[in-house]
Amino acid sequence: MIKVLENIQAFLEQKKIHSSWHFFLMERFKKTEAMVEQGYWIPCLELPDLLSSSLNLAPQDIRLLTMTSSFIYLGADLLDDLQDAELELSSYNISPSEVTLISATLLTVFPILALADLETDTDTKFKMQKTLAHSLLVMSAGQQQDLALSHKNSVSVEIIKKSIECKSGEELALSCSLAAQLAKLSLSQQKSYENFGRTLGTAIQIVSDFHELIWSKTSSDLKQGTRSLPIAFCLEKFQGDDRKKLIELLQTPHWGSQEKTCLKNILTDAGALAYTTLVVENLCQQSLEILNSLTLTQEMEVFLKEKILSASLLGTTFNNLTGENYHGVQQPKLFGA
Repeated sequence: MIKVLENIQAFLEQKKIHSSWHFFLMERFKKTEAMVEQGYWIPCLELPDLLSSSLNLAPQDIRLLTMTSSFIYLGADLLDDLQDAELELSSYNISPSEVTLISATLLTVFPILALADLETDTDTKFKMQKTLAHSLLVMSAGQQQDLALSHKNSVSVEIIKKSIECKSGEELALSCSLAAQLAKLSLSQQKSYENFGRTLGTAIQIVSDFHELIWSKTSSDLKQGTRSLPIAFCLEKFQGDDRKKLIELLQTPHWGSQEKTCLKNILTDAGALAYTTLVVENLCQQSLEILNSLTLTQEMEVFLKEKILSASLLGTTFNNLTGENYHGVQQPKLFGA
């Protein structure tokens, strides 16, 4: 995966980028490299390479496809950090407006430039660029829905799941779909690749949110009023005093260990964590079923099965809300969503 980032850096150095932007992006790459070195699996950076290799695509095209997905991941990740107020912009002498412009460039300009260099016919390139545009629209709609639900107390789990599917599921669906289109697979096969990415991407995002809610010492989601799936479950289920108590807690201006423990106890007692576990398990099983229909080497199939199974939360012990034993199968912190 480090090689992917090196290829991106080389690609950017060929383009005319403002010096302050270049420095800022290099620092962002260091953050991503650190995640990889810590053991995180970031599917949008690695999965396109794995699938394209199994489809016997040309090395140059594999590199360009991987860069396309990586630019989208980096752009979306940058926007998320900006919205969550997790960027120390003063260190880079760069404004929020410039960060927004950098994100827009990563999401819409560089992917098109990468796809334009593919060694394929014009018709295939056009279809791939159309797919890219459509997916970015879906991702934008998911992000807008996520922002609109911030701090809201009237939410449903179905709306939250759809928002996650559009925002995160679509991102990985795009990566998988582009590889299948470039390989000129049948329409039904292309759909299988797309559905695999969407299902797995949705599962991984829910697991990532779950980890932040349960293990992380700090939570940008709680600070920003983001309604993750377990919280939406309780808001939809609770009535009377239970609902009032939860809403008052969610309005807490400062989330310390005491407040987080209180929230975890509420979610556990309400069955919200058990519900989230079942949602993730259903998505994992769907991913495994679709995986069997993809064109993969045996080694690649085994690798992806391991990643899917590691996303399962069925090993969670709900009686232990702290420590490494909270998740008995695989710590979800190893996913970068």
